[in-house]
Amino acid sequence: MAERSFEQSIEIGVAAEIVHAFLADLHNHRELHPLIERIEDLPPDPRRPAVRRYRVIDRMRLGPLSFRIAYVAELKPLPPGEIAAAAWQTPRIEVRTRYQVTPRPDGGTQLREEVLLKAPLLLIGYAHRQAEAAHRETFAKLKVLLETKPA
Repeated sequence: MAERSFEQSIEIGVAAEIVHAFLADLHNHRELHPLIERIEDLPPDPRRPAVRRYRVIDRMRLGPLSFRIAYVAELKPLPPGEIAAAAWQTPRIEVRTRYQVTPRPDGGTQLREEVLLKAPLLLIGYAHRQAEAAHRETFAKLKVLLETKPA
């Protein structure tokens, strides 16, 4: 297994509580994330009631080829300002994300994301490029959506 990571940060002109609540529900990511086609809720794990589980369908591209992948993702809001996320895809790809949602003195939010990606050596480059591009686009769309959405 190989590992790669990336991080990003953005300032969003809305309250931290709004950003945290929005990110804590994966269904909200559907309109932002360029690869996600569908998200379905999965039953909760009774041993981890604070964790929300989902089945996600992504549409991926590799040159002229387009294909779908299904995987399990989990989100766990961590008050007051963090969210831990994980996703497991075939073949043996794992994506762990940590969001830090910090209030700014002007009433806005500093949002920071750290992503750790694990994949087989032959797939790590492709998986890293896809994940980083999708997450950067998601952050840009998140800022626009939350700053223009009526309260």
